[in-house]
Amino acid sequence: MPPDSPLEDWSPLLLPESEVRAEALEILRKSEQRQSDMERLTDRSAFCLSLAPELDLQATESLCRALNNHLRDVAFITQLNGQRRHPDPAENFNASLAAAPWFSAHGCDCSYGLSDLEETVRKYYPDSPERQQALDRLAKLVVPLRRA
Repeated sequence: MPPDSPLEDWSPLLLPESEVRAEALEILRKSEQRQSDMERLTDRSAFCLSLAPELDLQATESLCRALNNHLRDVAFITQLNGQRRHPDPAENFNASLAAAPWFSAHGCDCSYGLSDLEETVRKYYPDSPERQQALDRLAKLVVPLRRA
């Protein structure tokens, strides 16, 4: 793969199960177009957002907005599927939350998307240990983000 290939061409090599993931990330960290590629792709692929911490990007307004929009989409889909799909609410959004601490540490206010997720869990899931664990995880993320 040529180093200057667009980020979307690298996607199969960046999947967690890829045997060459570490090498691909190392090459991409040196790419001068990684920031612009990421900003261009965020509207089409939430997977890209999870790569932001590993690609040494800037947390620009467009990337912060993309993460909030993605979290709000996850909340909406969770509302639609709710318990029919997963009795554990966190199963619906754990992967989406992985990059939130990095975005927060880099100045993004993700409280809008996280608040939507929290409201969804409170409204659509009955009291259970899984529900409480999901709320606890969200609370740990929401509080620091709101202080930023």
